[in-house]
Amino acid sequence: MERISNNQPIRESRVLLGTNYQIEKYGFKQLLYEQRSRFKIAEVAYSLRQANEMIQSSQPEVFLVDLFFGGFPNFYFMKDTAAAYPKLPIVVYSNWSKQTFNSYCKKAGVWDYMQIQTGKELDLDSRLKEILAKEKACSKVQLEVSVESASSRLEPYLCPQRYLTAREIQVYYLLGQGVSKKKTVQLLHISSKTLETHLAHIADKLISQPPGVLLKNLAMRWVAEHSGRRV
Repeated sequence: MERISNNQPIRESRVLLGTNYQIEKYGFKQLLYEQRSRFKIAEVAYSLRQANEMIQSSQPEVFLVDLFFGGFPNFYFMKDTAAAYPKLPIVVYSNWSKQTFNSYCKKAGVWDYMQIQTGKELDLDSRLKEILAKEKACSKVQLEVSVESASSRLEPYLCPQRYLTAREIQVYYLLGQGVSKKKTVQLLHISSKTLETHLAHIADKLISQPPGVLLKNLAMRWVAEHSGRRV
């Protein structure tokens, strides 16, 4: 238990971190230590199964989770977790812009989305305090409106988040990462036929033609412009 200058104890807030990368654990731990935060990374989950088990066993006060936990934008995992633990604050982080995925996360029940930018200092302690203090419902409405207005003047293929469903954006992301169809159906737990249907819908919405090389190139460019992270 930490103590502040007047020797009064500070109650620590346990944070469960969900990440694909061990290095992020040390980065967040060091950051919170340097900021003399009451938030502490109590446990780290490296798989969806681990995360579910740790939420049940340790009952964290905050679930800080990588947007790409599991290898792709895992909105359905977030939605299931939010439904099972409605009082657990779920905070998603990523180096992708907030406008790209924020509305999907909000619809899945996520409390907030943090964009982490290389070379830009992150006051994680203050941000977590702010997130837990604000009204969830009000935040959701405001942020979703801002996403719509920001992308309203762009071509469909430049702002796919405005046109695609959560499942379609997952497929589009994996397509842009160069993930094979076989691997994609395994990751998303869908059939090959369902995948082809999603690809056809995506192509119709974004480029008004059947899926092919053009759609894949656009997806790869979209991923490259937003993030250097690979599956």
